[in-house]
Amino acid sequence: MGEIRMLTKRQSILLVNENPIITKVIEPLVRRSGFLVQSTDNALEVFDIIKEDQPDIVVLDLLLSFVTAYELIKYIRDYKEKYIKIIVLSKVNIEQAVLECFNLGIDDYICLPLQQKELLARVKRLNRYNFDTPKNPALQTQRSGLSIEPTFEYS
Repeated sequence: MGEIRMLTKRQSILLVNENPIITKVIEPLVRRSGFLVQSTDNALEVFDIIKEDQPDIVVLDLLLSFVTAYELIKYIRDYKEKYIKIIVLSKVNIEQAVLECFNLGIDDYICLPLQQKELLARVKRLNRYNFDTPKNPALQTQRSGLSIEPTFEYS
């Protein structure tokens, strides 16, 4: 009899960071774990990359040139084709900035200095969740006529 094989799509990660040292550390780490990795140090390129490649996870720094990270987060959350998970990786550890990112809809926030195993664990955790349902930032759930739309704001 023939052998049945499960074909799985390799998950892709887009790294957006202007610090080449951070990229040199993260890129091989996630690549060795089986992810397809694309990186850019130009925040303006992110808009086209999202449209063309539709990465599964975006890891971005909060401090970017030309475009703010907040603008990128809003753009990714408004993207209608796919739910893209967002991790902010930044040396900014100011409560107001962190809360603003979560209010805009990020999935995780990691403060530098980077703990490699922690980053990998967080990426793998996000990768386990399947958000590829029709785009709905509220992740609406409907059962037996009951509709639940979780709304929350961090403050």
